[in-house]
Amino acid sequence: MTNKTIVLTGFILAKFILQYILVNPEYELQRDEFLHLDQANHLAWGYISVPPVTSWISGIIAFLGNSIFWVRFFPALFGAITLLLVWKATEALKGNMFALVLGATCILFSALLRLNILHQPNSLDVLCWTAF
Repeated sequence: MTNKTIVLTGFILAKFILQYILVNPEYELQRDEFLHLDQANHLAWGYISVPPVTSWISGIIAFLGNSIFWVRFFPALFGAITLLLVWKATEALKGNMFALVLGATCILFSALLRLNILHQPNSLDVLCWTAF
């Protein structure tokens, strides 16, 4: 493994770990998360307020047991993939190690930290726009 791979793996692990430890376990899910989770019971190709993929992800969460772990997992996964995309884009632009770490740090400690905690369409939206 190269230094870049080790550092990238560390950032991705940090992204997942932070997503789980920043939320006090005494707090319940946010009210919109309950709405999106309930949409798993009424799968459709879309609703007025959310894209259809949110309902299908909720269906996967329901299939996996509807635990808090899985509700938090998918937004954290989208955040980690966003971090990976920023890393790869920086590499494609011939950024050195400082640029890679700076880009990953900005993704890790930005407003996305809060955004990637909630099971809402926003995490996937940011991922899709970053990929685009």
